[in-house]
Amino acid sequence: MVWQAQMRYLYAMSNWTIEGNACVDQFPPEKQWLCLFPQHAYPFIKARTFVLNSALDHYQVANFLGAEPLSGFPGKEAPSHSYLSGYNSSAAPGWATCSGDDCDLHACGVRQVEDMNAYMVSFKDALRGARTFHQEGNGAFIYGCNDHNAEMNDVAYRTYRVRNTTMRDALAEWWRSDGGQPAARHRYVDGGRYAYPASVTDTSDACLPWKDVSGGWQVFR
Repeated sequence: MVWQAQMRYLYAMSNWTIEGNACVDQFPPEKQWLCLFPQHAYPFIKARTFVLNSALDHYQVANFLGAEPLSGFPGKEAPSHSYLSGYNSSAAPGWATCSGDDCDLHACGVRQVEDMNAYMVSFKDALRGARTFHQEGNGAFIYGCNDHNAEMNDVAYRTYRVRNTTMRDALAEWWRSDGGQPAARHRYVDGGRYAYPASVTDTSDACLPWKDVSGGWQVFR
């Protein structure tokens, strides 16, 4: 729960106040910081919403699954922890080479692969469990590739696909719709899982194969 602890501290440190919000109204004051997380805020969004997100990517793996608590946090971190060292991301045993920007998915052990697959399942379950996900006029494109913010990458935006529909085309069709269509008309959720040993194309053959890293080299597989 490293990420949650850090976000809770951020909420308190910044004296963040959220008023007149249905999300915070469901929690007592000491737990209102939970509305920083989309699984708690998303169900209360009323505006038309199209979710663009990965089911799991290298940033989530490093900071959610592979992070370790910082000794002395907050305010007394060791000098060895810095932006250049990645702070506490990927620090948990078994995650050093399996996560982060230059991760080698082939280096992930059986336990790491199981944890990554379980995360993707829980993410999609939380999404499907929200009424917003099923609300008329909404939509979603959830890709299985290991890219963080792939929707901001021109190549990935034009090539990543779910059910033979690219991210770009799915979003464009939703954007041009009149808002009166069932959410199912604009929902694209990748159902892929990682095998062992893992590869970037396990979750979808649309994932960019040159992002597969083995032994420090980017290779086609």
